[in-house]
Amino acid sequence: MRQPGEVWKATAEDMDAAVRAVGRASADEAVSDWVIPDSAYRERRFAEFHGELVDWLDGVRCSAELVFVGGEDGAIAGFAVWQYVDGRSAEDASSEAESASGGELASGGGEDEGGADGFGEGKAGLLQRLYGDAAHRFFQAYGMVAERQPTGLPYWYLSQTAVLPECRGRGYGGALLRRQLTRIDEERAGTWLEASTPRSRALYERHGFVAVGEPIVLPDDGPQPQPMWRQGRSAHVASDLVP
Repeated sequence: MRQPGEVWKATAEDMDAAVRAVGRASADEAVSDWVIPDSAYRERRFAEFHGELVDWLDGVRCSAELVFVGGEDGAIAGFAVWQYVDGRSAEDASSEAESASGGELASGGGEDEGGADGFGEGKAGLLQRLYGDAAHRFFQAYGMVAERQPTGLPYWYLSQTAVLPECRGRGYGGALLRRQLTRIDEERAGTWLEASTPRSRALYERHGFVAVGEPIVLPDDGPQPQPMWRQGRSAHVASDLVP
């Protein structure tokens, strides 16, 4: 049984319970509220697409660093998705892959290749079905956030994190941060994220993050995620990243 505050890397066996936990933890997240203000509708959609979301989250587990923190009962109390960005341009990455494969690139991506807005077609299709008429707002937010992310340098990106409402205020969010930041410091890398609320910004500031530039202002009185950077033991200071 997991101990309260224990952080572990996701396994395939976690996925079914994890989808439910991710849905509940993200239910009142600021950008999610802006995309679909009706939280009850979002919950119904997550339930309807549970099977597809299990497959999607398992893909996240395989392609990124998906970690969970245990609550008082040992069940999942929160999660974080960390992605490593190597800083290469798409052209450089493609050229390296072509060289490694002797000039013949295997598709390997199936339906997930060539999607708009930075998503593969398979993932974009799932998001379109999940969000329905509000999908354009999700893709709009994603695009505005992506425009502000650093280029030309390697770093870790905290793309998503949340704690279940009833588990907040117990240090679980900090536990999720500390585990990965220790590793990032060992790698001498920097860390990027967007704080979507004043409360989350305060948490990140306590762990060494500083604001970079102005907040991202989503339209229609939407939230204003604040890009933040943690230099850690990397060579890149926040002032280098101001657009």
